[in-house]
Amino acid sequence: MPDHELFADYSRALWPALAVHLAAGTLAALLASGAAALLGRAPARTRRLVWLAALATFLLPAALPAALARLCGLDLFAHWPGAISLLPGAAFVFPAAQPAPAGAWHGELLCALTLLWAAGAVALGARWLGRRRQFALALAVGHESAAGRAGAALSRARRCLLFRQRIGLVISPAVAEPGLWGVRRPVVVLPEGLEGRLSDDELDAVMLHELIHARRRDNLLDALQLLACCLFWFHPLVWLIDRRLLAERELACDEEVIRFGGQPRLYALSLWKVAQFGLGWPVAGLSRAAGANLRRRIEHMLHDDVQSRPTTWQRLLAGASVILLAAPSLAAGLFTTGGARARNMTAPGAVLIGGVPGGVARGQEVSKPQLRYRPKAEYTDEARRNRVEGEVELSVVFGKDGKIGEIRVLRSLPDGLTEAAVAAAQRIEFDPALKDGQPVNVRASIVFKFALE
Repeated sequence: MPDHELFADYSRALWPALAVHLAAGTLAALLASGAAALLGRAPARTRRLVWLAALATFLLPAALPAALARLCGLDLFAHWPGAISLLPGAAFVFPAAQPAPAGAWHGELLCALTLLWAAGAVALGARWLGRRRQFALALAVGHESAAGRAGAALSRARRCLLFRQRIGLVISPAVAEPGLWGVRRPVVVLPEGLEGRLSDDELDAVMLHELIHARRRDNLLDALQLLACCLFWFHPLVWLIDRRLLAERELACDEEVIRFGGQPRLYALSLWKVAQFGLGWPVAGLSRAAGANLRRRIEHMLHDDVQSRPTTWQRLLAGASVILLAAPSLAAGLFTTGGARARNMTAPGAVLIGGVPGGVARGQEVSKPQLRYRPKAEYTDEARRNRVEGEVELSVVFGKDGKIGEIRVLRSLPDGLTEAAVAAAQRIEFDPALKDGQPVNVRASIVFKFALE
């Protein structure tokens, strides 16, 4: 089954790169935990910056720094050992390390792991989408309100923050606590009946809290946290980062409310009344006034020595921490770039040595095929007229008989360019790869780049 074999090939390529990426993210999360502990007396926004940098190490591919550098014309890994460019217009890399034994990366096991990973991510994503739909339905039964005490409090909060973005106000009987919904068109949501339980000053503090969330785009960042939790649902440190970001986000908003004139005791009382009013449910993309460890937040805002601004050494420590957190990803790029597929005419591609139809070799000592003739893929007239540019990626078996075997198209281009790349690959002449001195089949990924001058 070609589809299954292709899925197995991608799984073999995925998991080693993912292991390196997760190692970099794990190290970054541990470093962030230590830096946040050292910044324990700093403003919450300072610690939050450190945790955001840790989250970025999980969300951004480890090879991204190298890719960005190449876009700027700088190849950081041009001389990385094991990266060997074999074709002008197609490139390979044979790993400097020896291939793993046959039982170590069994294709079926890796396919099962990939399916399990995908199933977990889909299940978690579906769970959060269900909660979002539940909240959207609760929002739908409410009514917009620009008047009354709540509307007046929202207007005062907007003037205080010089908030110019359009923002709505919805009062709903189906929600339990105040929150902010949406990113492009944010809406402050209040539970029905809460307005009558808060004084004007307490209502102002709650509105300030929600508008600060809107100004900081916290709901967008919350969606990125959700994405990380869905993709890496099996990693406990990703969930730790998520919890710490939620806690520091609310503390940072509390500090901002107080900085804009809110009285700490009055603000703490308003949050306590909100919490007593009812318990809500966690929803991705919703910032809640009384969520995320209310007791700690109240103790924090009532503490006399809470800093409103970071000291010089705290700024230096936070900046050094963010830079240091980028180091694991950059180091991981050293390992993954050598095995990544080519993205330009001279960058190395990837070779996958494993079981495929025709007996592609597995073993401890597999040499690379030696090329004797390196054909180029020519532009078609139609592609030139239509100014088509891009890359064609092929998965090719270099046969032990010295002939090109099965060719699979992994990435195509229109107007005959895919066919031109296949034709060029078929004309490659080479001496076969050797395993223990005997010719063997190997599969390699080839990338042809078409660029108009």
